[in-house]
Amino acid sequence: MKKNLSENLLEGYTPMEGLNQDTPHILSIEEFTAPSPHVRVSGRFGDGSDPGFNIYFPPKEQWEGRFFQRTHPFFGLDAVTTDLAFDLDSGAYSITIPQTSMSHVNQASAAHVSRTIAKNYYEYNEKIYGYLSGGSGGSMQTIGALELNTGLVWDGAIPFITAAPASMGNYDIRWFARAVLEDKAPQIADAVKPGGSGDPYDALNDMERDILREVTKLGLPLQAWENYEYLFMMHIYPELIDGLNATGEVNDTYTNAFWNESGYLEAYDPKLRNLFYSLKERGVSEGALAKIAYHRHKDPGPTFYTWNHLRDSSGGPLYVQTTGIHHAIESSLMVSGGAGWSGKINYKTIMVVNLLDLDAFPSDGDYLRERVKEMDREGDFRIWLIENANHHALNDAYFPYLTDRLINYTGILEQAFRDLSAWVEDGVEPPNSTSYNVVDSQLIVEENAGLRGSIQPVVKLSVNGAARANITSGGSVNLSASIQVPQGTGEIISVEWDFLGDGDFVVADFDALPDGSWTANASYAYNEEDTYFPQVRVASQRDGEPDKPFARAYNLGRARVIVDK
Repeated sequence: MKKNLSENLLEGYTPMEGLNQDTPHILSIEEFTAPSPHVRVSGRFGDGSDPGFNIYFPPKEQWEGRFFQRTHPFFGLDAVTTDLAFDLDSGAYSITIPQTSMSHVNQASAAHVSRTIAKNYYEYNEKIYGYLSGGSGGSMQTIGALELNTGLVWDGAIPFITAAPASMGNYDIRWFARAVLEDKAPQIADAVKPGGSGDPYDALNDMERDILREVTKLGLPLQAWENYEYLFMMHIYPELIDGLNATGEVNDTYTNAFWNESGYLEAYDPKLRNLFYSLKERGVSEGALAKIAYHRHKDPGPTFYTWNHLRDSSGGPLYVQTTGIHHAIESSLMVSGGAGWSGKINYKTIMVVNLLDLDAFPSDGDYLRERVKEMDREGDFRIWLIENANHHALNDAYFPYLTDRLINYTGILEQAFRDLSAWVEDGVEPPNSTSYNVVDSQLIVEENAGLRGSIQPVVKLSVNGAARANITSGGSVNLSASIQVPQGTGEIISVEWDFLGDGDFVVADFDALPDGSWTANASYAYNEEDTYFPQVRVASQRDGEPDKPFARAYNLGRARVIVDK
């Protein structure tokens, strides 16, 4: 390294209008060998109150003139090892800052100073390309960066598990569903599981059917009822009463109107009204109960089609409306830095939306896609819908009941980074957006990979030729997986079987077919009476190389086996 490198790294730096105006300082420069050789430059703005930033530089011969940056749900100053390994492998330097503030301005300030540091470090005078990714609340920051005056900082973005302006109200909708349907959740789940009846309304009374339809049309993914433990937040609040009381309230004015003025609770179906009074008697606060019904009394606006069923034929609300801005929209303005979800994206975007997401509903991602379409910006935009993925990417111990039926979608985000950079830097068009239809606020994808698009493989599992098999104990079944990959997105590199549906996968052989698809077959004997959900997990990779650890796209195929005496 050059002498006095810490001083030379900031040579030529000029603050950008609208970003941090404090003077940046280099605090340390350190060399590391893991996860691969790199140099970490640590710095901060100003006199020490700034939380600082880290920049991780790969060797000069490995760097390809770009950086990758992640906002929420990344929280720390130190890079996540797997993220850093991917960035370095992709020819990018990596930027991290602590998430002490949700504003994208802090991210933009670090990105801006990083370009000066990188140009001096690498003695580089060409354009440096930058890409920002953020999920959940971070998707709001990313959308703020897309819309607002930060176009000179980044060149592309990847919002994922994407929130809409009213998404923070999704938790209230989930509590509304739990308050009414907790006792019926196992029957609903069984209906939507593989080999189920497909009719989740069958076991419900009239009021319960209406509520299930209501929350479904509000965007809550119907298929995700299989994960009702997570839907109901039972990992945090095992007891309904405790959970409801933890939701808080909107404000005193709305709570008072809900319980005392006409057109609110008194206008509800008698069974639902009695349920609310019963919950109040059991100790739930008036404010909490009013809050879980807030979606009925605060329409966020005509662009939200998920509220259409709560409007009359002229577009007016079915229920009396409370005053003021929707509380979730107020929060989204703060988190995004004032974004309006206008669809006026300033640079190329690949958005990743998970179809089982119970925090940012899939329809929330479609909300942004609709706005982009209205602004005629679809040429710079892709939306990839991902099957069998919830809000959380990793199979961690915090959600043990999810790990046996969800994928880790991190590899899809990694491929999005690589496709986005190739799109921006070389004009290489990324894979098409997912083809889908919206039915009652549910996003329905094509079953054929060639028609569906995106990059995720499509897999269908049959047991004895069907979605469900009934056998006696000691009997065996034949399992067959049909696997397709969207054209030009890679090849299948692994197939794993989990015969009991408990998340214990074993690697298996698979065969390529002349038509470009793949197949895998197995037999298994079940000795114990029970209901099982065998599954097959497949992975594709752009280069078809199983030894490469990054950018793997996973999916699952699942079936049902009922074993009787």
